Amino acid sequence: IYSLNNKPNYINNFLKKRMCRIFFPAYIVYIVFLFIELCQGERNCTFISAMKYIFLGDFANGYRWYVVEIIGIYLVFRILYQRFSIHYANIIFLMISMTFTICAFILRLENPWYGSMLCFNVGLFYGEYTKEINEYFQRNFWLKNIFCIFITLLGIGGFFICGETFWGNVVFRNIASVFWIFWLISVLQKVS
Repeated sequence: IYSLNNKPNYINNFLKKRMCRIFFPAYIVYIVFLFIELCQGERNCTFISAMKYIFLGDFANGYRWYVVEIIGIYLVFRILYQRFSIHYANIIFLMISMTFTICAFILRLENPWYGSMLCFNVGLFYGEYTKEINEYFQRNFWLKNIFCIFITLLGIGGFFICGETFWGNVVFRNIASVFWIFWLISVLQKVS
């Protein structure tokens, strides 16, 4: 949000810059990982099956979920922030994130897809309301930090108790993640 507010034409170059930072490192890692598996004898494959693994893989589940999700987030970000003010784009993005989180659970995607999805929204709202959030955490700093840690631990506990349910994966895991981010923001602000 800072760059969106302060850099001219930021949104126009957003996807090109971000996609290069995601695709090339991700695919280099996939190629290295495949090479290691081949050398260790864990994978026996032809050139065609190796190319399928590198470029198609198991994007819905497995360890590649992040690349697919971040590309989706960046595409939605680009569309929303090009068409709406930051305030309305943040609200629409939050609604999309909540809908995605529930749908991903219903579709039985692995929980990394949605277990921390709302943290991205915390960053967006922090970018919009940096001064207000920083001032809020400065008042009663220790009490608010203890509260954030308590809610984070409560969310982690709820996640472990409820397990692979809607309450465990969607509700408690996101609560733990969001309050952990709030705690990090307040501590990093104090440190800097």
